[in-house]
Amino acid sequence: MKKQYHLKALLLLVAILNITILVTQLNTPHQPSLQQVLTMMISSAVSLSACWFVHAKMKMHPPVGWPRYTRMAVSLVAGLLTMLLIDYLLDLITPKQFVIGDPAVPPGFLIRLLACFLMSILCYAVFHALFTSDMLQRTHNEIEQLKQVGLRAQVIGLQQQLSPHFLFNSLSTLKSLSQDEVTKEFIFQLSLIYRYLLAGAERQVVTMSDELEFVRAYTFIQEKRFGFAVSVSIDIPEHYMNALLPPLSVQLLIENAIKHNAFSPEQPLDIKIHIDNSDQLIVTNTLRPKNTNTEGTGLGLQNIRERFQLLLNKEITVTVSADHFVVSLPLTKHEDHHH
Repeated sequence: MKKQYHLKALLLLVAILNITILVTQLNTPHQPSLQQVLTMMISSAVSLSACWFVHAKMKMHPPVGWPRYTRMAVSLVAGLLTMLLIDYLLDLITPKQFVIGDPAVPPGFLIRLLACFLMSILCYAVFHALFTSDMLQRTHNEIEQLKQVGLRAQVIGLQQQLSPHFLFNSLSTLKSLSQDEVTKEFIFQLSLIYRYLLAGAERQVVTMSDELEFVRAYTFIQEKRFGFAVSVSIDIPEHYMNALLPPLSVQLLIENAIKHNAFSPEQPLDIKIHIDNSDQLIVTNTLRPKNTNTEGTGLGLQNIRERFQLLLNKEITVTVSADHFVVSLPLTKHEDHHH
């Protein structure tokens, strides 16, 4: 979310404060000069603005691990101290003839402390209300986007569905009837694919372990189909197996690589899946685009990008060089996932 300081609300507060100062000072028995009133208005505006930005920083960049009421108390005290410090500095640099009242008798410290504290509470309350409103609006927008993504996935699922349960059961029956071991293995791997698809229909994220089991079954089918023309290598350490990612993310990248690149046994399509130094899942394939314009790569990547943004609040990275196509998928630890 774009950081918002709500400057319009700040300007409105400053305007209300200055109007209040102007009205109260013009109704006093000993009316101050225009220069004195303007000086007081400018000083108040500077102090109020500084307090506002202190609360804004505390709201938008809260200290990690602090309880809510602790953050609120620290923010209020920080705003108070900021206003007191600025008032003190302005008193030092403001010429005495521009100060309202007797310069020899400055306002009592307790009165100034109370005034600054009340202004700090006001700034905090207004900014908190605006910030909360922004968060609620953001949540509403994300829910609407998730609904759209869900509806889109349902439409795609309906278009591609031919009674998956029936097909899965038929594969199991076919495996029991087959006598050839290679055919049995092929059917077994194909049944793993459909089992994953059926289970994944109800899940927004899956573990690395589940995704890789599905990917291995999928690549087994593709390698049987294309022989030595397609090679997929997977090198993922065991301690990443509980990491989370949206289902079918890796499979879509492999499918896109096969669909949009030219390859042969002499010039095979090499696809490598590994973890880099920044704990991201890297999917790399050799790049030899087909001459024909085949649609779909952009949609597949966009689908992955949307799901990482909406489900994990993370961004994928795509890097294209002369001979390689690389996609970096940020992972989320199981304990960090709150969806």
